[in-house]
Amino acid sequence: MNNMEAKKYQIIQKIIALTDDKLLDRLNDTIDLGTGLTDRQKNHIREAIEECERGEVIPHEEVKARLQKKYDI
Repeated sequence: MNNMEAKKYQIIQKIIALTDDKLLDRLNDTIDLGTGLTDRQKNHIREAIEECERGEVIPHEEVKARLQKKYDI
């Protein structure tokens, strides 16, 4: 089993264990959304996830503070 197959199997096992109907609905909506994205959109999402995993993010509160200072709000 390759790495992708192993990941899929782990995800399937987690889904099978779910008991929250609302969560299953949200998961299903997310999967449906993902299938309707263009390749460019999917690539942007992948890039954003990779940036987050590398810690290349600015916390919301910091961004908010910068904007408040810049625009005097």
